[in-house]
Amino acid sequence: MYRLLVAEDEFSTRKWLSRKIPWEELGFELVAVVENGEEAWKRLVEDRSIHVIMTDIRMPFLDGLELLHRIRDNGLRAEVIILSGFGEFEYAQRAVQHGARDYLLKPITQEQICDVFRRLVSRLDEKQLSTNQSLLVNQLKKEQLRRAKTELLQGWLVKRNKYASIERHLGMLGIVPHQAPYVAVVAEMDDYLLFNEAYSEEDKKLCLNMALNIMEEIAREHGCMESFFLEPKRFVFWMKYDPAAGDVQAFVNRLGAEFQEMIRKYIRVFSIRITVGAGSVAERLEQLPVSFNHAVKAVESKFYFGKGGLYAYQESQPADRDVTFPAEWEKHLIASLKKNDMEAALNGLEGWFNHLANHIEKESILLLVSELLFQLLKQLGELRCLPVPSDRMSCYANLLAPTETLEEMKNMVKELIGDVAKTMREETSVRNPVAQAIIYLKLNLNRDVSLQSVAGHVGMSPSYFSTIFKQTQGEGFLDYSVRLRLEKSLGLLEKTRMSVAQIGEEIGYQSYRYFIKVFKDEYGITPTQYRERLKLK
Repeated sequence: MYRLLVAEDEFSTRKWLSRKIPWEELGFELVAVVENGEEAWKRLVEDRSIHVIMTDIRMPFLDGLELLHRIRDNGLRAEVIILSGFGEFEYAQRAVQHGARDYLLKPITQEQICDVFRRLVSRLDEKQLSTNQSLLVNQLKKEQLRRAKTELLQGWLVKRNKYASIERHLGMLGIVPHQAPYVAVVAEMDDYLLFNEAYSEEDKKLCLNMALNIMEEIAREHGCMESFFLEPKRFVFWMKYDPAAGDVQAFVNRLGAEFQEMIRKYIRVFSIRITVGAGSVAERLEQLPVSFNHAVKAVESKFYFGKGGLYAYQESQPADRDVTFPAEWEKHLIASLKKNDMEAALNGLEGWFNHLANHIEKESILLLVSELLFQLLKQLGELRCLPVPSDRMSCYANLLAPTETLEEMKNMVKELIGDVAKTMREETSVRNPVAQAIIYLKLNLNRDVSLQSVAGHVGMSPSYFSTIFKQTQGEGFLDYSVRLRLEKSLGLLEKTRMSVAQIGEEIGYQSYRYFIKVFKDEYGITPTQYRERLKLK
């Protein structure tokens, strides 16, 4: 529907145009009918969404020709139709020469107006289509350029591809490096597994795009040259570095603090936070991949020092050295578990972790911990407490690998050892936490039961429970919960006379509108339409 403004000083003509012309059938919304050109101009200034102005030529205060000149001089793209008397024909011709779309000679008939506006709506449709196509083409070009830049930068910085002349490849994509030095900065989303489980693909894409746009805007103010998103959770920035402004730690403190503040301020609904790391200074362009590698290591410092930090790369990062597998401690752990002395076992585990953290990096700690768990499972089989599933070790490894801090890894290992100890105590039977969770969920469908609350009920951390649940059920907890609620709603719609709002509350949706949306997203129809279909069967 196109928006139309009419300027006409004769009352009878204004009345006739307002009441006798079927504007909506022609594809127009008559937004205003004014008495003179001055009033028309004020409306146009206030509302630039008007597509068409039909104006008389001779009017008080501001005539049609002067109105047309103002429209064109101010760059307004509205179409103009001129109304003129027979004696004003030359004026009408001048108006067309100065950009009026068409003119109508008074007296006019309904058929004449309809013919002119039918032709006009076709032209407006073509114009709109052309504009949309141009916008689409420009957007596609921007996206293609961004993908090409991301592919080149990832190949150069991340995969360490060799280029005969990186300057030439960058220049082909419009990237002209400023004079060195540079520094690479990496911002990594914390608690990504929980984020990935909690939101839909559409919401996750929206959040990541918002975060990148916010940080890009801030980074440009600090001398950012290029940036890109490195799936699944890292944002990479190629920054100009000014040694006179302080060392790299001071630089990342300023930049990273602004990143974190703006993300907290503008992305509240997702409650995300980031850790930011800066690499070493690249004195030449060819050293930038090294700076990126160091920025990644700086971000990974959160494994030792905590999430949400601002870290600059230090040469004294923990370095691997030969560390033998703690066989004696393993024997102590098995003995403690046989005695059901979990306190002694966990105290030893704490000291062992602290010792390893001073000497080796996360990957090596992960290997040693995996070996420890493997030995425990092997002992479990030898003790004939319970046949150990062949995929249990890979399950444990999958749970340990994504842990982001040493504290998280320790807590996860404690949970896993607790799981082993429980299995030993119960010998041939094992309590199924997922089954417990499903029973708890079914008993509490009328409440908004979160993943965190269910995990607490079965005595697990949310991340551990989420992974176990998905592995055993084949779908995430949130998806399972929604499906369970909607399946119950189908039964209530079929077998009761409860209202849609009552059914929504019965399955834990306090907002019946949200219940209707979730139901329609799943089944393609509303709850009321589903009931109506049942009546027809």
